[in-house]
Amino acid sequence: MRYLLFISLLALCVSCDYFRSKQQNDPVLAEAEGKTLRLSEVKNIFFAGITPEDSLELLKNHIYNWTSRCVLAAKAEQELDKQQLSVAKELDDYRMSLLAYRYEMFRLQRDLDTLVSNDELLRYHEQNSSGHSASFSPRVKAVYVRVRHNAEKLNELRSALTENKDRQFLDSLLMAMSVQPDYFGNRWIVVEEIPGLLPFTQEDCNFAIRNNLSVIEEKRGEIVHLFGIREVSRRPDYPPVSQLREQYYNTIINQRRMELLKKIEKEVYNDALDNQRLKIYVNE
Repeated sequence: MRYLLFISLLALCVSCDYFRSKQQNDPVLAEAEGKTLRLSEVKNIFFAGITPEDSLELLKNHIYNWTSRCVLAAKAEQELDKQQLSVAKELDDYRMSLLAYRYEMFRLQRDLDTLVSNDELLRYHEQNSSGHSASFSPRVKAVYVRVRHNAEKLNELRSALTENKDRQFLDSLLMAMSVQPDYFGNRWIVVEEIPGLLPFTQEDCNFAIRNNLSVIEEKRGEIVHLFGIREVSRRPDYPPVSQLREQYYNTIINQRRMELLKKIEKEVYNDALDNQRLKIYVNE
């Protein structure tokens, strides 16, 4: 394995002051097969509140994964035939999915109405207040990820979620897959809230809770949506009004989000159809 790790830089990299300083150079952290990994390329792997020790471990894992991919890719180029080395179609599929996702995020940032009036919150409470009685619905702590259906390590990810592996293991795996997880701020989520947040039905959620399943999975097009249930609380409770307001707000916003995404997809599709940029030759 032809790579050189610059271990002496690792302690320096965990310092937030270092990242903020514009006077520092951009040192090389690792080299593998003629490629270099620089400090500026890894700054986004750290998150607020992480300890220096965890930052160092996270950085070491990232460097190991990066160098491993480099040497494996180089080995593949040496030993695989031309047909096996052809990744143009996979790259094009990934590019289309990534561009579609980025356009959706752009439209959501631009068009999503995030203002919820007190009257709207009150109406939602009146329509859903029965869910906050002594038979308060189960709540879960969970992680949500979306990955391509043919992603490497997808089965390993399914296993990790099913076995409820610890967060450090899961984060390392997701980082190797270049997938960003959503832990919902580590807050408890009411089961009835999940269909408003994510592309799962109420029946899917109830079935998973009743049968103690750790994963809910839904495939839509090229994307697999995975909802890993980390903890479940069935304790009857009466949440404070402040908690209910936040829950109502999140549910309303996420319902709007899902509706807007459907509208965007239909709008773009119909525009392409109307302007003859899209043709389908299979009759219904």
